[in-house]
Amino acid sequence: MEKIIEKVSSYNLFTNIIPGYIMLMFNMYWFNFPVLNIGEQIILAYFIGLTLNRLGSILIGNILLKITKEKGEPYDKYILAADNDKKINLLLQERNTYRTFCALFVTCIIEVLLSITVEMFNISNNILFLLIFIAMTIIYAISYCKYNKYIADRVRIYNKKSK
Repeated sequence: MEKIIEKVSSYNLFTNIIPGYIMLMFNMYWFNFPVLNIGEQIILAYFIGLTLNRLGSILIGNILLKITKEKGEPYDKYILAADNDKKINLLLQERNTYRTFCALFVTCIIEVLLSITVEMFNISNNILFLLIFIAMTIIYAISYCKYNKYIADRVRIYNKKSK
């Protein structure tokens, strides 16, 4: 367990594990989910946090950028700037942490509203679980495609720089 804890980066801690753990605690208290042992809590918190991070990346981030009308810079300019200014990576990590916390709070609100809706319309748990798994599949499929594009962009940028 100590070796695993040593390998946890501050990015994973603040962007995945802490928001995931807060969400887990919210569900344990609000919905009376059973209390898990610490190992189960850490694994589940990481998965929940990772999912919140992905949800924040593909939905919340885009919504916030539209609200603020901030366009950002093209990815190739970001990579070149990050090579020269190390603070950019730190700022990016902090920004992603805020985005994940935003996703956490929006998800908690949706969970409460969904629980009220499920109770009002007597929706079965099987249908609810099916909808959750469909949503998770879509979230991770979109994230896969997004990361694939980032990797391809980085390869193109590297190949341009080395020519």
